[in-house]
Amino acid sequence: MPRQQRRAAGRAAEKQAQRKKGSAPSGPALFPVTIRAEDLTDRQQRGVLLAEKAQRSNGLVIIIKDDETLWMGRANRAWVVRRAVRNRRGTVGVEYTCQCGDYAKNSRLDCLHIIAERIRRGELVVEGKIAKKRAESADAVRRPARQRVTATGRTMRSAQRDARVALPARIPELLQDLKRIVDREMPPTDPRDTHINSRAAALVWKIASGKSADEMIAVYGGLIEAGVLRLKSVPHQNTLSRWMCDPRLTPVLEKVLAVTARVFRAMEVAAMVDSSKMSQMRSAHSRWVEYGDDERTAADWMKMHAMVGVETMVCMAVIFSGSAGEGTHDVNFLLPLLEKVRGLFTLRYLLADKAYLSEETVGRLWETGIQAVIPVKRRWDGVNMKRFYEAYQHLVRWYDDRQAEFHEVYRLRVKIESFFSSVKRVTSGFCWSRGRKRIRKNGAIIDNAVDPCTAWKNETLCKVIYVNLRRIVEYEIATGYAMNFLADTFFPAIPDSEKLVA
Repeated sequence: MPRQQRRAAGRAAEKQAQRKKGSAPSGPALFPVTIRAEDLTDRQQRGVLLAEKAQRSNGLVIIIKDDETLWMGRANRAWVVRRAVRNRRGTVGVEYTCQCGDYAKNSRLDCLHIIAERIRRGELVVEGKIAKKRAESADAVRRPARQRVTATGRTMRSAQRDARVALPARIPELLQDLKRIVDREMPPTDPRDTHINSRAAALVWKIASGKSADEMIAVYGGLIEAGVLRLKSVPHQNTLSRWMCDPRLTPVLEKVLAVTARVFRAMEVAAMVDSSKMSQMRSAHSRWVEYGDDERTAADWMKMHAMVGVETMVCMAVIFSGSAGEGTHDVNFLLPLLEKVRGLFTLRYLLADKAYLSEETVGRLWETGIQAVIPVKRRWDGVNMKRFYEAYQHLVRWYDDRQAEFHEVYRLRVKIESFFSSVKRVTSGFCWSRGRKRIRKNGAIIDNAVDPCTAWKNETLCKVIYVNLRRIVEYEIATGYAMNFLADTFFPAIPDSEKLVA
């Protein structure tokens, strides 16, 4: 008999003998893996606790086949765990699959059902006992109820209503303070730019008032008489459009945005980064855009990359880019945004989605002392990272081994979507400025999708400034503290209920 046939006959006889003895399921002889209780990850802890519950209750585990097990969950939900013996290039091993969402998202790691199944089959042995505090943290617990009363004693809903009532009177006062501080910190250097700060303030005033150019004539007249706007005369309606297209106003508006955010510098320890499209008009489509009777093909889009505080939802900095073309990916704008807020905020965490995961991003944040809170993609382990290996290793271990702690911080990232929704709901989600294509000196046309026009940038900056001012008024009503832009040593009171404790 040939050698291969003798080996096959021996394996068949061994399997038949095991079946007669009633031994474990057919497969290779596996030695159990031993893990100490203090070395368990959060996911492994949940699996151990599930296995302990299955030993006390017979209704959690239903054995369908020799290699299929049904694990019951809450609300009559169930997940099938399958076991298969694989021979990969001469190495025989056991592989498990599960139908739960955790395994579908992180298939490189065993979910709690697979870990519980390994323990049930004796392939995984845990030495020691899990500490009571760690066992409580591994189980999902109900969060405390939302705060419904402000520091002044009124309910949150009444405070928000009072803030909306106070907006028409309080925002002009804040705008006057902003105008004074910008004149002090950013005086015009060119004699021809004497009225740049006043022009920028006039545009913010128009967006904050929500009035048309005709209705703003009386408002501008009163501001000029009061000495707030240093303009010779009331600007014409078409003059406002020309100011919106002036690139010299962009750095002034960025300075105003930074001033509205820096009053919260003592409260913010974490920031969120994301991007959102600002459409050209309400009727804009990817193939055409309509201006009343004027219809044009190939509508252009502008992307707004924003960094927003976790505690106060105030916008710290923004950068604009096109929505198509080389260099417009979101990951290219995270570090420039961080550079804009450096010196204003002392951040410990930076929250972003998977689009911002790169070796350069995680490494640079690690060098500046900021922890990147970015989910790890599938089949990313940090081993192949050469330049910033330590930073990636720390992020991967945090995400894999201490998921409860990671998601306690990352769960707040979705708040930036509320910020974008607020910008588009309060100030409309489109740019009224038409923003025609620009032509360089050599005759080349600059597409708005590659480099957005100045009018779109200035208009969106005014809208973000207005949203920040609304946040300030809401905070004043809720806490009873009046914001002071003119005093550099002013720090508002930190609320008792912080969302993220440093």
